[in-house]
Amino acid sequence: QVKGITVDPQSNLEVEELTVVQAGGPGEDNRHNRVHYIKNMESSEFIVKLRDVTLDTAGVFTCEVMADDSFETHREAAEMIVIDPPDNNGYGDLGGPTIEVEGVRINQLEYHQGDFLTADCLTRCAYPNPTLTWYINDIQASDEFMGKTTVWNDCVDSRTSNLTIRLRPQSHMWDDDAKITLKCRAQILDVYDEATVLEVFSYERRLAKNSGLFAHGATVHAPWWLVTLSLITPLLQRLLQFVSLQLNTSL
Repeated sequence: QVKGITVDPQSNLEVEELTVVQAGGPGEDNRHNRVHYIKNMESSEFIVKLRDVTLDTAGVFTCEVMADDSFETHREAAEMIVIDPPDNNGYGDLGGPTIEVEGVRINQLEYHQGDFLTADCLTRCAYPNPTLTWYINDIQASDEFMGKTTVWNDCVDSRTSNLTIRLRPQSHMWDDDAKITLKCRAQILDVYDEATVLEVFSYERRLAKNSGLFAHGATVHAPWWLVTLSLITPLLQRLLQFVSLQLNTSL
């Protein structure tokens, strides 16, 4: 739909057929203009509808309406931008971004304390290049965690974009379920807006939460070394009890 090509609704013009002319590309003269004849059943004085639109259809269109009796002419121009949304991301969604960890598409990840968390957000075969944004627990990620957006041509007339996030999660990032929610959002102008989520679970924090060492409903926000120590301490106590028992038995 090409919006912005309008005729004054108060005028007495009777539109029998609209002729939509697309200007030729840079350096082309009018002989390269492409003309689209649109019947009344498909369009009106306010909206022009084109079928089988391709990336080559993008450009400046001019609509001219002429009255049969007085030859009064109205002419308006509008620019149409054609987008090619990203390919299917493999999650069953239509064209959302893909999240990969070490080259593998994934939506859940187990994280071990002390490691760096690195994930890639990709949009494949899209035009124009989408704007990619990472979020941590629904808050836009700081620039310190962001790499540079890379773009390469691996599709016909469209491109693949990638934005990498790399961080060592901090204690306040984990929720009550020892989880961090990463989200990648892809936007193209104001007509395309999709997001994909990666759930990251802390192995040590979930183990500590399920160990019974913390009160029911307690939040595990301790540093990773303290969480690990809380898991090791009961094992050391049991080992000491066992050794003590063996010594008493031998005596």
